[in-house]
Amino acid sequence: MRHGYRKGQLSRAIVQEGPKLLEEIIPKDSDEKGCRIITWKLLRGLACSVVDSIMTKVEALQTSFYLRFSYTCQLRNIENGKVMLLHTNLGGSPILLTSHTAAREWLHEKDANRLDTNQVERPNTKWVFQRWVQVEVKAILVEQPLLGKVDCLTGCAIKKFVCTSHI
Repeated sequence: MRHGYRKGQLSRAIVQEGPKLLEEIIPKDSDEKGCRIITWKLLRGLACSVVDSIMTKVEALQTSFYLRFSYTCQLRNIENGKVMLLHTNLGGSPILLTSHTAAREWLHEKDANRLDTNQVERPNTKWVFQRWVQVEVKAILVEQPLLGKVDCLTGCAIKKFVCTSHI
C-alpha cells in the first residue's frame, strides 16, 4: 500500500475525483461574453463541420454583428517528431451581417477552408497536420437590430424614436 489507500478506499476515491480530473484534462467548449464581443471556443467534434454548433449560438443574437473565425491545429515534424500548435486567423466578415442566413453562408465558407488540411499554413514541408485543437468564433455586436427583428428594440431606443419622430 504505497499510495495510502486500501482497495475499497482507492476505488471510491477514483469514483469521487475522476469526473473532476477528466474535466481538467478534457475541457468543455466555452463561451465568453463581453460588452460588445461574444467569443465561442469549440474544443470537441472538430474533425467535421462546426457550422451547425456555432449557428445554434449565433441564432440567439438579436442585433446585427460581424464575425471573426480562427482555429488552432497541431503539427508534427516528420524528421524529429516534435509537435507544435499553430493558430491561424481566417479573418472577419467583410460586411455587417444582418441575417442569420448570411452568417451561415459566411461560416460555411470559412469552415470549408479550415477543413482542407492541404491549405493549412506550415513553417515548411517537414511539418504535417496532426489534429484540430480549437475553433474560435467571435461575434462583434452592433446596436442595429437584425432585418425583420424591429420588435427587439430596447425600451430606450423605442422612446428615443418616438420622441424624435414628433419633432
